Amino acid sequence: MTTAQIPLTERDDQTLQQLSELTGQSREDLLQEAVRQFLVRHRYEEKLESLRKGRGIWQDRDDLPSLEDLRKESNRFS
Repeated sequence: MTTAQIPLTERDDQTLQQLSELTGQSREDLLQEAVRQFLVRHRYEEKLESLRKGRGIWQDRDDLPSLEDLRKESNRFS
């Protein structure tokens, strides 16, 4: 595990201290959880952006079977 130093405003520092006292979690644990949540949200937004960029990439293809044909084929095995 690595460490990082981040500057906090006086207000954020006090709020973090109060939250630590309320929850019984250390300030470090609270900060680690905040960073994890931020990174998870960022990864989700990256994936969503990738999906948006790929939207419609198949629409001009004429070498693919129609959706109706795919459904018929799928229903054949049901």
